[in-house]
Amino acid sequence: MEDEVQSWFRHDQIDAFVAERDGALVGYGDRWCSKDSDRLQYELHAREEAAGAALLRELEAAPVIAPDARARVGISERDTVLRPVLEKAGYALVQHSFRMGVELEDSVPADLPEWIELRGYAPEHEAAIHATHQEAFAERVDPTPLSLDEWRSWFVGSPGFDPTLWFLAWEGAQLAGISLCQADASRDAHGHVNVLAVRRPWRRRGLGAALLSHSFAEMKRRGMTRATLGVDADNPTGALQLYERVGMHVERRQDVYAKELR
Repeated sequence: MEDEVQSWFRHDQIDAFVAERDGALVGYGDRWCSKDSDRLQYELHAREEAAGAALLRELEAAPVIAPDARARVGISERDTVLRPVLEKAGYALVQHSFRMGVELEDSVPADLPEWIELRGYAPEHEAAIHATHQEAFAERVDPTPLSLDEWRSWFVGSPGFDPTLWFLAWEGAQLAGISLCQADASRDAHGHVNVLAVRRPWRRRGLGAALLSHSFAEMKRRGMTRATLGVDADNPTGALQLYERVGMHVERRQDVYAKELR
């Protein structure tokens, strides 16, 4: 977990701030912006409203990279400290996202379609993996695109990167879908699906469920007992229903707030 945090702060696009009172930490926040986007992402945590408001002002003080730049911040559904801070600052609730989990003993198996060949990661596949990821997630509400170099930095360059937990579904020379997983650094014996993406021509054919099933089976083979992933509540591809069909359930909700920075 410490390696993951240190890796996060080594990124050039990350600016971080802390709030202290009488020598004690009462809040922290960081700001990230993709080089190719007008979207800023804030991470914000505070134990008191004053600290949250001060941190938010620091995060918003960054040079705006585009006239219509938009900032987003997610908070727990139970966060009663930051919600009024964001609302007073003009942020509006725009969507919800869920963390879903499954006990691997309870996962529902699904066979890979016979027309799919499952392969592992290789460096020469990175451009195709990146394109598949970006294509699938462009359908999200308010997406934030990543260049290939940024994507490599966040995924291949992550301390948690485990190429043996990346599963690529090919039909001939076409990459149809991906499941990019890793061990959960914050929880022993837990796995996490960072990205599950199926390209549009291969949807509604059982590939997403099969990729998840294969991922869960490999996690279980390695001694993991649980798996998690994140999903937008209003995902337009039917991902939420897919995850429920393979045995996953909602563990917690995050509320996403956004504001135009003019």
